[in-house]
Amino acid sequence: MILATNLFNKPKTKGIDFKKVSVGVLCFLCISCKKETQPDKIQEQVVNQKRIVQEKTVIKEQDSIRVFRVFLSKEEPQDKNEKISVITKKIQAQFVEYPFESTSKELEESIEKRKEKSFLKTLARDFKNKDFLEVSSVHYSYIVPEDNKGSSYISVEQWDFKDLQKAKSCFESLKKYEEVEIYFKTINWIWVHQDNTIYLVFALDYQVTAKEMQRIKQEIINVIKPSGEYQTIQFYE
Repeated sequence: MILATNLFNKPKTKGIDFKKVSVGVLCFLCISCKKETQPDKIQEQVVNQKRIVQEKTVIKEQDSIRVFRVFLSKEEPQDKNEKISVITKKIQAQFVEYPFESTSKELEESIEKRKEKSFLKTLARDFKNKDFLEVSSVHYSYIVPEDNKGSSYISVEQWDFKDLQKAKSCFESLKKYEEVEIYFKTINWIWVHQDNTIYLVFALDYQVTAKEMQRIKQEIINVIKPSGEYQTIQFYE
């Protein structure tokens, strides 16, 4: 009886508290998962930010056609009449800026030639009309069709004269192109005249009757038509 009593009255040993253990394991797993997933989330955010920046950059490049300006007059430059940026903006769904190669000096050379009035001097000589040298500013862009970026550029230009009569005189000379032996034989020209401004569209790879050239011509007309009367002439076909 005494032995039996001692057996049943033996102090109990502390057992494992399974609830506390379970809670501890769950906390450990949660912390571990958080540590593992947090870098993944940060990395995903960085990737998303990079993608957004890249998308913005691409959109900016696609939507931007630069307008270059050369002022040939000693007087203070005037940009108020510049319409090339409006014209290029309206056609940028079909055209993009000509992609000059980073290693090429083609753009720099074209700017220098304009400053020297090379083209204007040739026209003045061929048409025997010095009024071509009275252009006070030139605004221009180089573009190519979106679906043919490998072609040579199409130049869209705006020539502003200080004197309305000088601009008219030059345009009247251009209308007599069939009577003149012109130095340039492979360039296709479209001319639009309004007041003291002459617009020029020219290209090497596109004839004046090509849809690309006519699209640009029509947009020039759409932009200047509200300002009054205008005249156009085009050659060679």
